[in-house]
Amino acid sequence: MKTVFMNEDGYCRILTFDLNSKDNGAKGIPEFNPADSFLISSTKGEATSHVLLDAGKKGQAESIIIPYLHEQGITKIDRLIISHMHYDHFGGIIDLLNHPEITIEQLIYSPISNYSLEHCDAGELNYQLWVELQSLIEERKQQVVFIENEQVGGIIEIDDELYFDIIATPNEEVVQNGEPVNLNNLNLVLKLNYRKFTALFPGDCGMTQTKNIIDSAQYEKVRNVFLLKAAHHGGDESTTPEFISMCNARIVIIPCNQLVVEQRPSFISNMHAFSRNGAKVFRSDFYREIEIVTDGRSVHGMGRTDLFQEHLSFT
Repeated sequence: MKTVFMNEDGYCRILTFDLNSKDNGAKGIPEFNPADSFLISSTKGEATSHVLLDAGKKGQAESIIIPYLHEQGITKIDRLIISHMHYDHFGGIIDLLNHPEITIEQLIYSPISNYSLEHCDAGELNYQLWVELQSLIEERKQQVVFIENEQVGGIIEIDDELYFDIIATPNEEVVQNGEPVNLNNLNLVLKLNYRKFTALFPGDCGMTQTKNIIDSAQYEKVRNVFLLKAAHHGGDESTTPEFISMCNARIVIIPCNQLVVEQRPSFISNMHAFSRNGAKVFRSDFYREIEIVTDGRSVHGMGRTDLFQEHLSFT
């Protein structure tokens, strides 16, 4: 989509990558799992800040994300944020750190214990990929910023107009119960703020963490956001109907693929919940590219499929 706010007043742009279509969903490790990655750019005059929130699976960044960055002339990511430690969110960072022409200024995430990583629900492959990523971080001397529990309620500042509220961080006390650790309850949950525009990025926030947010002092901050990234690919263990209703989003982006749509029973009911208040829903198994652009007041969106482009505006 041609950006509609090409003036000195500035704009914010949120872009998805084609990670979950039939062509690209099978790329990366593990094969066929859905994946998340959002490029968030804030532009004012000649200055632009780039935030990458998650980076898809290992192999997908190399084949999809990096070629897009090259095409756009982007060689520096100011902040790369990991929502949680599942391989479909952090795996692509391995590709990015291995690429000689991409610079990551800061890598941001909330640390969790080695116990949770070794005993997680995603198994040995997830742990092996995390160990590989940690080795690269040390080898490249990558700058890392840890977001700890005591920072909940604070912010991550990107520039003078774009920042993230820290809504929640992992609470390992609720998951270490002798069962495989559900990493979907150990997210760094963030709310994007750009002037009057807001967007909630809950990672794959599971039911336990969702309830904790509702019961927390951050409750008011997640009410009536403009854009919601659907947790856990819109399927089972996604944020609860109460949470979806509370967010009351105008736009919902679901990073799902065919596997989720066909095999997770709650997907259709969640779709109804997302749409109940008239929200526009973008599914990334259907739209190869989704772009949201705002000047903080008006919001314009585009979804591109193999057959057409769909445009919408909120003014």
